[in-house]
Amino acid sequence: MMTRRLQLGFIASVLFWVSAQPPLAAQQIVIRGGQIFDAVRDRTVANSGIVVQSGKFPEVDARLEGRDLREVEIVELSDDDYVIPGLFDLHAHYAMDLFGEGRVDEREGYPTLFLANGVTSTFPGGEVDPEEMRDLRMRIDRGEAIGPRIFNSGPYFGSWRVGWNPDTSTQQIFSEVDHWVEQGVRAFKAKGITAEHLRALIERAHLHGATVTGHLGSGFRGSVNPRDAILMGIDRVEHFLGGDAMVPTRPAYQSLVELDPGAEEFDSIAALFI
Repeated sequence: MMTRRLQLGFIASVLFWVSAQPPLAAQQIVIRGGQIFDAVRDRTVANSGIVVQSGKFPEVDARLEGRDLREVEIVELSDDDYVIPGLFDLHAHYAMDLFGEGRVDEREGYPTLFLANGVTSTFPGGEVDPEEMRDLRMRIDRGEAIGPRIFNSGPYFGSWRVGWNPDTSTQQIFSEVDHWVEQGVRAFKAKGITAEHLRALIERAHLHGATVTGHLGSGFRGSVNPRDAILMGIDRVEHFLGGDAMVPTRPAYQSLVELDPGAEEFDSIAALFI
């Protein structure tokens, strides 16, 4: 039973060793002792040493014998300390309504809470304040703020965005995508979007090598059924299952509560997702 966990994010990779290990430099940190959870082999192994430098892990399971550690900061773990791979939250909403005045992206407490729960990378999946979220990402990247890596999504595309114009043209969507790609966005989120606008968003995002995900509907009142979005080329779907299991005569939420996983309609849309 783990009594406590030291949660660190590291990239699981194959380390190619050479016979002569490089000397450890000042300002490096070595974490030794405790256990490492190996997510590839699904087991824990004794930690011989993890080398940390500039926020990265050049060595995991490092061979420290015979190496000069006098200028290196050492973190000693006990046997019941565990190092686990950092988690990636792909649906990490920062937006919340604290005072009944509308949602804003919470940029002070949330970043720390993500880290405290082992989440070291986040995709916000639609940002209420995209400029402020971009600034947060940059401050975290520069070491000026504490928080997980942020893979900005830019603003919502669709009626979920405050001030969204339902008459937005295809060219305007193209221009917006171009702008946010220049700001570092590599994935976009649609919510409350029409088929015409989603098609334009997917086309332009893919032109830049970016992806699109969506909170979609059943086809009711101009919403987009995930089946149609998949055929358009959408990369991910956050909600809902879609297909004929979600009839276009009512909202998707109403169909969801009556969904039968054994129905033919369920099998059909599940196969399309796969």
